[in-house]
Amino acid sequence: MFLKLYCDKANAKRTQHDIKKIKITSKANVTTVINPTVVVDTKSGAYGIFDQSDKLVRQSLQYRGKNHNFIPRHVPHNTPYIDSEAIYIGNIYPHFGHFLVEHLNRLWGGEKKQSDIKYIFINNKNLDVKKYLYEFMSAFGVKKKDIIILTQSTRFRKIYIPSQTFNISGAFVDCAMTDGYRLMAKNIKGFGYKKVYMSRTKLPENMKTIGEEKIEKIFAKNGYKIIYPETMTIKEQIASVRDAKYLAGCAGTALHWCLFMKPGGTVITLRRNSKHDTSIRTQYILNNVCDLNSVFVWASIEKHKSEHGGNHAPQIIGVNENLKKFFDEFGFKYNDSDIAFDEQSMDKYTKAYAKYTADHGTYFHKWFFKRLIKYTACLIPGRINRGKYRHYMKSKYL
Repeated sequence: MFLKLYCDKANAKRTQHDIKKIKITSKANVTTVINPTVVVDTKSGAYGIFDQSDKLVRQSLQYRGKNHNFIPRHVPHNTPYIDSEAIYIGNIYPHFGHFLVEHLNRLWGGEKKQSDIKYIFINNKNLDVKKYLYEFMSAFGVKKKDIIILTQSTRFRKIYIPSQTFNISGAFVDCAMTDGYRLMAKNIKGFGYKKVYMSRTKLPENMKTIGEEKIEKIFAKNGYKIIYPETMTIKEQIASVRDAKYLAGCAGTALHWCLFMKPGGTVITLRRNSKHDTSIRTQYILNNVCDLNSVFVWASIEKHKSEHGGNHAPQIIGVNENLKKFFDEFGFKYNDSDIAFDEQSMDKYTKAYAKYTADHGTYFHKWFFKRLIKYTACLIPGRINRGKYRHYMKSKYL
């Protein structure tokens, strides 16, 4: 599989350095636990699966880098009992993209289990259950009645715990990860699109990428089907990409749909921010484990460097020299007006950034409070308390 970078030498060097850290294994396994207790503490957010001797089954931990979820301090007794076998999948998470890759990557372990088995999710913060959880599981072939979402500690007759196959911060992926997603794709008839562009233009105003309308028109002119994920069901989105040879769009969740593509395709990522971060590495990990080619184009023309997530800071893309080089090398057809500088979009970006600064403060403001929160949190005893403090302070000052 090939990797193509359309950027300056500094970004190329940083990206190559990031992807060298990626660890790909083939060691996925399933741990079987008899008479386990799934412990859930919604007050602290702690959870974990313990065996009949009240010993933590470490395979149930959810890792990000070297850190994992909070572990309950004790195993309660006299808990509700469900006389069933179940597979542990993940926990409820309110961000769609992170739920897709971080909390469904154990699905591979449920591929060959019997039809009457239950599927466990943990709602450790007592959040509203998103509709997409049931839609994904339906695509996998699981009925709603077979899904158990726990907000309290519960014992089971037997639980199967597939190993975590993707660690977003740890740059770790296991080849088994793709099995669950490909089974979903296999269960759904595709729309037959060969070239797909995932657009952000119908997102809420504070989440849009300025200038994208003009770029997607060039892709449409060159045979790409423009789709708007937020207007479609989960099954429709899977159907849109399962037959695609090319998947393109701005960096982010939309391109994580590559998990449902067939091997041999190409994912074209338009980078929409200019500050260096590891978002490119995440997409490359997914492309790599799915046997897909990777094309990354630094298309940002922003005047103020933003992070990938952006914290709702305005971001803008345009036909800079990186994007034009990509168009030329991939045989795109366009005219001079297609690639002309978009003054209207730049004016919109300038006004949006002025408003963002007025609402959220200057770069120095954010820099100061990020470091203040980081260092003052170290003074608070207990990991759970530190986490709550950071969350509160970020919501108040960032």
